[in-house]
Amino acid sequence: MKKVLSMVLIFVMVFAWLPLRSEACWAYVSEQDLMENSALIVHAKVIKKSWIFVIKDNEGGREAFVDYYFEPIEVFRGECKSKEIVVRIRRDMPGMWSTSSFDPGFTKGSEHLLFLDIPYGNVAYEMPGEHFYLVGGPQGSYVKEGNDFETWDLENLREMIVPVNESVPIPNAESIFEQSVKNYRTSIDNGVFDVTDEEFEKEIQEWRDNWFSAKVSKRPYWTYWWETLIESIFSR
Repeated sequence: MKKVLSMVLIFVMVFAWLPLRSEACWAYVSEQDLMENSALIVHAKVIKKSWIFVIKDNEGGREAFVDYYFEPIEVFRGECKSKEIVVRIRRDMPGMWSTSSFDPGFTKGSEHLLFLDIPYGNVAYEMPGEHFYLVGGPQGSYVKEGNDFETWDLENLREMIVPVNESVPIPNAESIFEQSVKNYRTSIDNGVFDVTDEEFEKEIQEWRDNWFSAKVSKRPYWTYWWETLIESIFSR
């Protein structure tokens, strides 16, 4: 028994620090779009990261993630509601390969300019909570080099962000939901979908009840292997 536990512990420790693959193809996001589509733009320092955990969606699919914790230094857009910012990144692991995983280059103590998006729902493996995603994947993070962040000059950013903050509302989950409902209603009115008012109201309620597809709490990665083993045994 001790030998088995030792092997499991070694397995978890090794895979927790495996590098992420960078195979995803991300659509180009302009500087203007980065600013406008961000719920939070912040200069922050990496504090720590979580162990790898698994989120399971309603269809039974699983993906691995890592949460990175940041200390905010300067906020350019949005609001920090706590002393820590949590950025969630998909992680490639055996049995859980994702085309949207990438290496964010976050190391303890490193400073980054982050363009962050919130969980909107209606997307696989999203859970409600106080965590963020990088806008445009790897395009949403810039490491500090001297006084600036790669292609971003902070003085220019402070000037560029003013008209954005004044004219572009900060994204939020409720506004995205309401816009989705509005778009669906418009499609029905234009004859794209043949749906009665009663059916429409019922579908919208189902949307609201199931907006976040990942309703199972996040779980440690090693539980995936035990679950898979048990499923394979009982499926024979």
